[in-house]
Amino acid sequence: MYTDFIQSLNSMIYQVEQSELLEEPWPHMYVKEPIKDYRMFTDYHKTPNENLVSGEEQDGRVEHVLTPVDVTTSDLRHFNKLMDKLFHTIANKFGDDVQEAPEPTVNFWTDTNKLLINDIHTDEFFDPTSYTISAMIYLPLDNTMKHYGTKLFTYIGDNINEDAVKDEGMDQPHMAHKDKEHLWKHEVTAPYLPNTMFITTNAKGSWHQAPTNIAEGDVRRSVMIRWKCEY
Repeated sequence: MYTDFIQSLNSMIYQVEQSELLEEPWPHMYVKEPIKDYRMFTDYHKTPNENLVSGEEQDGRVEHVLTPVDVTTSDLRHFNKLMDKLFHTIANKFGDDVQEAPEPTVNFWTDTNKLLINDIHTDEFFDPTSYTISAMIYLPLDNTMKHYGTKLFTYIGDNINEDAVKDEGMDQPHMAHKDKEHLWKHEVTAPYLPNTMFITTNAKGSWHQAPTNIAEGDVRRSVMIRWKCEY
């Protein structure tokens, strides 16, 4: 899988370069056909792979972590170089000047109807992170589950400090209180379509939500590439 990922990075970079930054309801990107060998990515869960370390199901999600097991030094160097380029290509699209790309994480997610991670939130984290890019590649087999995309919201209330959670150590409120979610207006849904990539940063106001309507028997597979810049 590491080799397959490396082979797709040039395609990801090119497609990001060709895609526009969408401004409404807040800056984000929706990139089409970022993966070169899409079938290889969608089959990640079918066969054992030494580069994908699987964890236990938690809150309706099984996570496979991409790791450089038995990867040659040359391939690892190539991977890091291309991932740095992808980071800067995305950051430039958002108009963000970041001098050094942090080390990314790559996680393959399988979500079911038991998924509990469904709050309206922005990408704030407990660790010391000042700037974050989150790029989620959707991996459905066809167009029948496009309604399982990521929902984008704007806050329409008048007291964000009362209506959302701000955990200690975080710069801003980052998660809507469940009983206050009506104060967030659903603007658009990034559709869950084959070989597409939804990209956001942790900019203030970038409120979004994973699907809350996954039907029993359905699965929502994706790849999350995330870069966290520390203070």
